[in-house]
Amino acid sequence: MIITDNYTHSKEALGFLDLFTNSYIPFTLKVNGICKRIFVDAENLARHCKMKVQFVRSLSSKQNGFNELPEAVREQLEMKEKLRENLKKIAPKHTDWADDLCKLALRAKRQGKDIRLHASNTPLKRAVHINRDGKIYIDMKKSLFAFGTFRKIKQCIDLFDLKVVARKIAMDDDKWDEPVREASEGIVPLDSVARYVDKKGQKKRAEFEPLYKMNLMCALKGKGNCFYAWSTEQKLHFARQLLSGLKTIHETGVHSDIKIENILVDFDEKNVAITDIGPSAGTPTWHSPERVEDCAATKASDIWSMGLVLYMLFYDDHPVWMNLGTDEIYEKIKTLSDDWTKAHLHLNFKNPIDSLIKEMLSINPELRPTAAQAIEIFDKLSN
Repeated sequence: MIITDNYTHSKEALGFLDLFTNSYIPFTLKVNGICKRIFVDAENLARHCKMKVQFVRSLSSKQNGFNELPEAVREQLEMKEKLRENLKKIAPKHTDWADDLCKLALRAKRQGKDIRLHASNTPLKRAVHINRDGKIYIDMKKSLFAFGTFRKIKQCIDLFDLKVVARKIAMDDDKWDEPVREASEGIVPLDSVARYVDKKGQKKRAEFEPLYKMNLMCALKGKGNCFYAWSTEQKLHFARQLLSGLKTIHETGVHSDIKIENILVDFDEKNVAITDIGPSAGTPTWHSPERVEDCAATKASDIWSMGLVLYMLFYDDHPVWMNLGTDEIYEKIKTLSDDWTKAHLHLNFKNPIDSLIKEMLSINPELRPTAAQAIEIFDKLSN
């Protein structure tokens, strides 16, 4: 239904509209030189309008007698057309689904609430996450490819950009308020977050990040002979990126689980970045001596863990306790002496930053440099 001011033939004049309205947005229609005010429902226009966005634009120009469409109406039409085009590429049999997805995305933005659709409730039989910014992510079939601390990682498609991204599912902590991370050197950006409650009533959090093909652990194990293909200059480039990323993280908090599994490698761009940022109990193998005692993650304990990462990056070696059980690991770390690096590591001081690595692995946390200081030392040693 269309409501107008003293114009009974508005539906015939428009022709392409078939609406049921309950909240109206006005715009002006010019018929036979006479301007008439009509009111359409912004929420349902995109769902019921039977014309294409390009046609709307041509009719909405002043040359054709229309004022510009209201921003809210235009946004819906453009969003629906974009979703329809992209669905045609990945699911051509389900392009009509664009109507419902557009409506849900706009509702999420309007209400400021995330929406999750269980796979059984979607035409593609895949789970869908819609965050409060209106971004839509669709799970890919059989896409589970990794596990993190309290997280399982799947691949999904950003329906607006048609990019494959990584989706991490974690138990949600009401205290966790990680902001969306912009692209920054040495850190995997966090594109968006969507919260939901699963079928068991558990609060969950979906985090969406760019997809990397490999982490540093796999690279150091020799998949594709990556380690042996990296020159000292390339390793120094990686080390500088990681220290820069850690410095950025420490400007707002701590990482709490620095390890080679949480360092992702972009072989195309030859960059590395830290991921899995957020509350974590950490991994015993990478705990500093003081953290073994009280389990509290600090910036100094992050520095220790990063020192181990850099050692493994340059030497493709690891401390002896990494192959032990948890209790044995804790016992070994507790009993390390001040000069433990000499006894348990193979630092030959031929690499430019070996002295920095040793300093980062000091038993006394007060003797370790901060991330900012580590960068200053690194720059002096590597130049």
